[in-house]
Amino acid sequence: MTSKHTKVMLTSAALLTAVLSTTVQAQSETVEKPSSPQTVAMGTDRQSLEQQVQNQEKVVTELTKKVQTAKKNDEAAAQAVEQAKANEASASNVDAQKAEVANQMATAENDVKVANEDVATETKDVEKAHAENQQAQDALKVAENEAAKTSTETKQPSTVELDKDFAEALGTKNTNPDYSEDLNMMGGDNNFTFVTNPGDEQTVDIDNLTDDQLTDLSNYASSLINQVRDQAQKAGVNLTVGNTFVTKGAVQFAKDVAQNYRNDNWDTVKDAHDVKAINRAAADNGLKAVSNENAYEDAGMSRSSTFINRTFTMEDLKRSIFEVIGGMISKDVNSNWKHTESLVGTGLSGEYLGISISRVGDVVTVHVLQVPKSRIQDANKFDTTKLLNPYQGEVNPKAKEVLKQLESARTLAANKAQALATQQSKLQAAKSHVAELTNKVVQLKEQQAQLGNVQSGDLSALVTSAVERKAQTARNLADMQAALDSATAKLNNLKAALATVPANPEAHVETPSKPVQPEKLTPAIPQVPAVPEEAPSTPMTPNNSAKPEASIPSKMDNISKSDVSGKKVVADKGNQAVSREMQPVQKVTNRVMATGPKATAYQALLPKTGEVTNSVTVLGAFMLLIGSLPLVGSYMRKHY
Repeated sequence: MTSKHTKVMLTSAALLTAVLSTTVQAQSETVEKPSSPQTVAMGTDRQSLEQQVQNQEKVVTELTKKVQTAKKNDEAAAQAVEQAKANEASASNVDAQKAEVANQMATAENDVKVANEDVATETKDVEKAHAENQQAQDALKVAENEAAKTSTETKQPSTVELDKDFAEALGTKNTNPDYSEDLNMMGGDNNFTFVTNPGDEQTVDIDNLTDDQLTDLSNYASSLINQVRDQAQKAGVNLTVGNTFVTKGAVQFAKDVAQNYRNDNWDTVKDAHDVKAINRAAADNGLKAVSNENAYEDAGMSRSSTFINRTFTMEDLKRSIFEVIGGMISKDVNSNWKHTESLVGTGLSGEYLGISISRVGDVVTVHVLQVPKSRIQDANKFDTTKLLNPYQGEVNPKAKEVLKQLESARTLAANKAQALATQQSKLQAAKSHVAELTNKVVQLKEQQAQLGNVQSGDLSALVTSAVERKAQTARNLADMQAALDSATAKLNNLKAALATVPANPEAHVETPSKPVQPEKLTPAIPQVPAVPEEAPSTPMTPNNSAKPEASIPSKMDNISKSDVSGKKVVADKGNQAVSREMQPVQKVTNRVMATGPKATAYQALLPKTGEVTNSVTVLGAFMLLIGSLPLVGSYMRKHY
């Protein structure tokens, strides 16, 4: 065969090798154009939009993490390029670089060991901080409960300001023939102001008020009555009793009176006082009871159909007490001012005060019970110990200590919570440091493997490999950033759409019959492997060369391989070699390719991009092979 034919066949074989080595590019990203807020909002209810926003926020968060990872990979690749260029410019021999990499490897591996020890230490510190934080939080709950049991804070009372002339007239009952008329005329000038306190908004069971709730209501009423008595005394009115105060005995007495009203199913709007109910409660609590005589109760009542099933708050009950007492002081003309005189302290009055509430059907009654000391018959049944009244600035003497302990518990709990957060942050930093060092070790191993396959003049090939890697990581970063920008834009549109949907629309909005599914990333973002995870490629070495040299990399290895003995080796799906007898034409072709001149080139280490062989490329290679058959035939005729 002539040298011309040899060159033609060699050229064809080389071209075939180059063609079969061609690979398709990594699948590019396609970013979906976000819909406008108006388009998103159309036909979508608020609940669905809120769910979409939550789902999209998760997508954005995940993509943000992927972008950060891609940035780190790209930065690492850029550093690798600079390092490769620096090595190419300054290194005089590969052996020196191998020694340097080996030293760096030993240092990095030791750093990883130390970093893992730090992680173990930080993990123990986190566990300890977590236990201490839990202990501090438990102690805080105990302190809060103790403070709740102790009257540690004053409360703001509702206020009473009596008209000066009205206050003076209260003391003229026995000397002024116009007593009733004057009180009626001037009562409207009295000023009552209702004030609420934190906690008044809590709902209560009006039919089963607790002792603490009744005590609070009693102290509230006592502060109002005492303001009236103080101003009356200041105006010169002679009172028969002192100021009221709340005791456990008075609260229990009032509680029993209300229960007796409920038991008797008593309608106070229709029948006024249930005297028998009052006297039964008085006898049960060690007080003097006189048949058919009410010596203890002032009552105010109201009827409303809404009361039957209504849920009340402490504020509702305090407002009822406020209105009842205000009416008894300023507008009691129909009762000939008997309620007024009782509350002021010029009539049938007492020092021990208890308040209760009863609901019978659609009637709610406020019971104001006053007990003078002279009517206590059995002190063992009626506790006269004065309770502190926070509406009058009275607090527990131990309050300061309780508050101090509570504040200390709060400070300790806050410090322990912060310490736990700090330790958790340190642990996370230690884990991140281990990951970085491990990544460095992997990179050094890769560099070590590359250096092991090259000789002292091949550093330029490392630069090419690093540059190609950098180009790939840059593309991956751009694709990931584009996906993040698209997802962020969609999230913003969803939020804008959500802002246009009213929280409580008046008109009924039909929801879609099929729930809106969380958006899937479109298209799938390629999972870019971290730089250190790539396996180094090994340059192919011809069998007939004594000195290692790089040869043209070919993906023909994935299709077929021929040896000079005439055996064709085909790689099956299981990567098992299958031997088949080759035809003469194939033998000649392979012999020419095996003995002809060899083109040399360095096979760069490329990133794993999930490439696949293009079927069109394979078809083109097949056509070139067919075209070379005449040349092979000519060779056969001359030599066989």
